[in-house]
Amino acid sequence: MNNTYTYGNWPSPITADFLTAQNLRISELQASGDQVFWLESRPAEKGRNALVQFSPTGSRNDLLPAPHSIRTRAPEYGGASYFVTPERIFCVLDADQCIYIIDRISHVLAPLTPTGSFRYADFYRDWE
Repeated sequence: MNNTYTYGNWPSPITADFLTAQNLRISELQASGDQVFWLESRPAEKGRNALVQFSPTGSRNDLLPAPHSIRTRAPEYGGASYFVTPERIFCVLDADQCIYIIDRISHVLAPLTPTGSFRYADFYRDWE
């Protein structure tokens, strides 16, 4: 059967989900000591930004389980969503836009700021 479709309306097995499902995006690379950290945007997880830690032994770990996503909505177009120190990681969770502290040993997540209509971004380090 030969069907005629208007331009752009023909059926196709190629969908937007198909094109982006495996398209991981890495951003906000940071290093602390011999460890490297980055955010990994994962379309297959509804666009979650996972905080990933890579160690010299070759292990690669998500520091927070799904559905936690690190993202600041302060500037909307970018700006640091997390900051790594030797003992802690400070981050903004997408769900409530609060700043949290992650202990680098236990990976325990604890709130630092109150909930409310606040926006935080662009963490700054002033030491050498």
